[in-house]
This record gives sequence, structure tokens and C-alpha cells, in this order.
Amino acid sequence: MSTSVEVDHLRYWYAAPEPVYLVVFVESKDLFIAEDVRDIVHRMWPYGDFYTATGGQTTVTVHLDKAAVLDVPRIATMLAHRSMRIDGATFQGRPLGHRFDPLRSELAIETPELWDSIVARLLVEYRFRETAPRASVAPDVVVAKGRFYDTMVWQSSAFAEFGVGPNDDFRDDPAVESVQERPLSSSIARRIARTYPRTSEGRCSPSSRRRIHRSSCSSSAKT
Repeated sequence: MSTSVEVDHLRYWYAAPEPVYLVVFVESKDLFIAEDVRDIVHRMWPYGDFYTATGGQTTVTVHLDKAAVLDVPRIATMLAHRSMRIDGATFQGRPLGHRFDPLRSELAIETPELWDSIVARLLVEYRFRETAPRASVAPDVVVAKGRFYDTMVWQSSAFAEFGVGPNDDFRDDPAVESVQERPLSSSIARRIARTYPRTSEGRCSPSSRRRIHRSSCSSSAKT
């Protein structure tokens, strides 16, 4: 199954951090063919020369596997498909899957509920097990007592050096902090304010979004 696509589009899909599927409708068979763009590119350019082979072209004909019929079981597998890229930007030797500097970027979070869900997911991923009911100590602060069974590591962006000097391009990174195993109290705080990301980033306008102005997740050992 062949179809023509713009080279710029194909390169954009191929570089995406999450799977992108190219879907073609076969009218004579009344069915859809859907295949991961990376699988298509790797099959057509197996020696890694995709970018050089398509240089100077505006369109290219790609070939989809006719067996990749889009049916109910296939849709179920697509929903569970994750494919972290490992050939892009890294942070301390780990693939990021995106190109944002973790120490010098700020999350644009629209609602307190979204912030709560992000924190809850982090606690799950690091196997935080609560040993006592959570206590609300302020409208935007909840204290949870428990243990991290996996080591949680973080760096505070507040202590990251953003610029460089006129004679030196070295930038200080904040100290690496961690917590694991010992009983602790974890305070989960959020504060909402009407501040907005820079419009030059192209992400929102002041009239359309709210974001988290200040948020923190700090831990202290129990004595």
C-alpha cells in the first residue's frame, strides 16, 4: 500500500517523542491501513539514511504494510503503544523524549486537579506507601506520612544557574537531593495565581489559561 506525503511532515512525525500512525483509507476494500511512521521509515531506509535520502525532496512515496489493518484489536494495541526515543536530548545520561531543559523549564499546569494527579503519579512510580491518613494543614497543603520504597531523586530549579559569564560558559547545577526508605512526612503544596507563560513560546495567551505559580513537594525525616 503506497501513498505520497510531504517530506517535512514525515520528518516531523518521525521525530515525535510519541508514536505517530499514518492511516490510509482503502476505498475498494472499505478498510483502513495504519502503521507506525517509525516502522515505515526503518523499513524503507534500513541503513539510517532517511534524512540524506530525502534531502532536497518536497514529497516522498511511502509504503505501508497491507497486513496492518485498523480493526478493534489493533486499536487496543495502539492505545497501549509507547516508544520513548533515545537518540535525542538527554539529562544526566538519560533519554528525555523531549527537548525541554528539566532544570530551567516550568510546567504550565492549568488546574489544581492536574497538579494533584501529577504528584499522585510520582508517588506511585516511586512506590510511596502511606503509613497514616493524609492531613490537610492549609487550603493548598496536604501532609502525607509514609516511605519511598524506590529512591526519589530531584534537583531544585530555584538553585539552577540560567546564564553564563562573559568569559566562561560553565553553569552551576543545583545539588542532587534524594529520599528513600526511612519514615518521613511529605508535604504536597500548591498555590494558584494568575500568571502566564511567555507568549513567545506560543503556548497560550493571558486571556485563555491559568497556570501553577508556585508548587513544591518537600520531604523531611521524622525525628
